[in-house]
Amino acid sequence: MVQRQEVEENIGLIWYNPETGGLTTKKKAIHRDIEVNPDMLLYIIMTRLESDRLPFTSDKAEYWREWLNEKISNRDLGYHVRSKLLDKIEEQERDMRRFRDNKDDQEELKAIDKVMEKHGIHSYWQKAKALDEALSRAYPRELDNLQQKLQDAAASIEKLKATYKEEEQSDDE
Repeated sequence: MVQRQEVEENIGLIWYNPETGGLTTKKKAIHRDIEVNPDMLLYIIMTRLESDRLPFTSDKAEYWREWLNEKISNRDLGYHVRSKLLDKIEEQERDMRRFRDNKDDQEELKAIDKVMEKHGIHSYWQKAKALDEALSRAYPRELDNLQQKLQDAAASIEKLKATYKEEEQSDDE
């Protein structure tokens, strides 16, 4: 009845096969943070109870009659279950916030790594130490590297001069 192209981008699509009774996801919906309403959760739990799963009763009517007779203790039980569920939900929300914060921190560290690499600060293990050394210097490390290269080049030139002088002296003899 509905094709994948007909559904908006942020909405998912599941097809039902009446022959097998199976469901097939044709298009996943995008993830959204949805606040869980505890009253709605309690309503869903209470309306979805199957009679064969009701504790110590044969049907729903018997379950609710017993519940009415003991409604104060059941209300207390419901309150405790609700409180426990709310605590669990809060704990999971805290974990999600912590995860998001860690993810943001990790992205920031990757950006800092790129900046360090761009400026020639290479260190795999002790990045903080390498960054501190680079920021503590009065001039860039590249100047030291350039000076060393120039000294190496001057030494090579002196070697070549000495070799040519030796060749000239041997030719003169």
